[in-house]
Amino acid sequence: MEQIYIKQLKKKFNVVTSNKVIKLTYRTQLAMAHAGDTDGKTSTERIEASLKMTERGTDYLRDVLKLTDSQYEKIDDLDVDETVELVNYVIMRVTGLTDEEIEKYYKGADEKK
Repeated sequence: MEQIYIKQLKKKFNVVTSNKVIKLTYRTQLAMAHAGDTDGKTSTERIEASLKMTERGTDYLRDVLKLTDSQYEKIDDLDVDETVELVNYVIMRVTGLTDEEIEKYYKGADEKK
């Protein structure tokens, strides 16, 4: 079980890393990868992939964190970039990374820019 703090909701959530949660995690990562893969896609296909990624991301947070309706609404009202960042954060935590490892990862990515 992972305890994940979500600053946007000012709350810690206990997340069991069950097979169900891991499968949801991989499905969400796939949706994000498909949305980023725009080569050879029509405008409609790109929009559909982006919509699926956005819906999958917010649904992932609702299901994995077991959000209430009001918590889900707060997440749904976030900026798209902040939502993607939050989804990535939860994915990294679910797959075993600590907050320190995530911070180190982002620091390294920023230094490469």
